[in-house]
Amino acid sequence: MKFLSSRVILFLVPVVVWFFYSGLLIVNYNKLRTSPNNLNYFKDLALSFTQGKTNIECPPTTQCHDLVIYHGKNYLYWPPVPALVYIPFVLLFGRNTPDSLIITLFGALNVILIMCVAYKFASSYKIPITNFLIACIGIFWGLGTVHFYMAMNPKVWFISQVMAQTFLLGAVFVFLQKLNYKNLLLSGLFWGLACYTRNDLVFSSVFFVVVYFTVHSNKFSVKSVLDGFAFAFFFIVFSIANLGYNFIRFGSFTENGIQYHKMSAYYLESYKKHGFMSVYNIPYNFYVDIISLPPFRAVVPFIGHNPEGFGFIWASPVFLIFIPWLFIYILVVFFRAKGKPGLPLDKLEKNDLWVMGGLLVSTSLIAFVILCIMGPGFSQFAARYTLDFQLFIILFMLFMFKVLPSNKIFNRTLIVLLALSMYINYAGTIYFNQLVPKFQTKNQLK
Repeated sequence: MKFLSSRVILFLVPVVVWFFYSGLLIVNYNKLRTSPNNLNYFKDLALSFTQGKTNIECPPTTQCHDLVIYHGKNYLYWPPVPALVYIPFVLLFGRNTPDSLIITLFGALNVILIMCVAYKFASSYKIPITNFLIACIGIFWGLGTVHFYMAMNPKVWFISQVMAQTFLLGAVFVFLQKLNYKNLLLSGLFWGLACYTRNDLVFSSVFFVVVYFTVHSNKFSVKSVLDGFAFAFFFIVFSIANLGYNFIRFGSFTENGIQYHKMSAYYLESYKKHGFMSVYNIPYNFYVDIISLPPFRAVVPFIGHNPEGFGFIWASPVFLIFIPWLFIYILVVFFRAKGKPGLPLDKLEKNDLWVMGGLLVSTSLIAFVILCIMGPGFSQFAARYTLDFQLFIILFMLFMFKVLPSNKIFNRTLIVLLALSMYINYAGTIYFNQLVPKFQTKNQLK
């Protein structure tokens, strides 16, 4: 047990996770994955940027799938930050970038970052946390969520989500340090990059505001306004640059090309009726992304595949704890508002409740955007879009350890749910990425 409380385990977690991502620890596969991927359109855009262009050539074997076709040229509708990140890689390797290796490195970096964020966040709000718990958070994020299969899939859709988390985690970690203007600008840089990798992450701003007033300053002042401007500086710069980027491509500052999108037939009918985003999509997307069960099979690994996905709480059963904890939080806020004590929940301080509220608001706003999109994320394992807000749920759940710091039943329940989360995502990763060909047919996953 002494080993589990040592710092060595914190070093080992991202290393072991990377060995899974690389393929070396995938049973019956055991290969280091380094191949390029034609559906990584970001590297094509990176090449175009180095040539002073904003359009790309149609990559071989892709049939220009999911690209924007405007005046006979191919464009991306995704925000362009990952392409900027890819510029050094394409300068070295051209189109033969080792995409399968690159995304695994970003994935492993995310595991390091979430452990660092968990530690700093717990320190900031006086949550008792052990190295073992930090390691469990890293393992859960790396192998127990949809981050697992996406960090092994170097296609354009998954690269954007994995890189967005790199920038978001970096922004949160720096923001939790002592805030001088250097750190404000650096955190704001990472946050701006996150927002222009996944636009819905702009709503994480609520979380940053609440953290600012509960950790760094307890009052509104001229300094807080200047601090806010420093943090938002790069986001403003990127926003202006993005308007120019749109105008160069489509002659409109606000057009990202979605109306010229060569989309899958799966989305086409919905897009024609309701557009790219509509509240009409919320009920169905909520069912698929949040509550729907995975398809089950009577043979190992017992989990089948639905290309539309299934609820993220079933893909990562650790999140099931979030539901009663959310109910408890609401009760605490209600009783505090009534001036009544809240049993052992009095361990939650006023600032704790504020930041928990901020986490819920950011989660809800990001989820609202996701649920309005014209589809739940076809084709996918589980609910990949929900990765955008899973960090905030994890931080919200951290406060449980302030209320129940050494409850054996609670801790053992979490370990069981962690193991189950890892099992489900391991099975889904092998299937979705087709790492073991026999896995698909022998076990009748389809």
